Amino acid sequence: MKTKVGVMGSAAAESARLETTVILFLHIKDVVSPFTPPQGEARPYEFVELGRGQVDLPNVFAALDRAGYKGWAIIELDRVYGRTPKEAAAISKQFVEKTLKRKV
Repeated sequence: MKTKVGVMGSAAAESARLETTVILFLHIKDVVSPFTPPQGEARPYEFVELGRGQVDLPNVFAALDRAGYKGWAIIELDRVYGRTPKEAAAISKQFVEKTLKRKV
């Protein structure tokens, strides 16, 4: 069975606490809302590098720790502005290692 839970901000931590009994692995993103790209029209939201958006990832991972989650977390970023995908990945990696204290 596959399920998708989409939540923003502090609600993400609560969702993580509630869903840990059925989570096999995580697919995590960070988001800014609303978003205006350097060139173009404003959009309701845009996914950004981990730590640069509005999702309370430290509390999400704290909730996962309290629940005993030991599985994988997959980081995804749909697009980047003003940097290469490799640079964007390095930003997320640094956030995971330094802020979330996780090994990548």
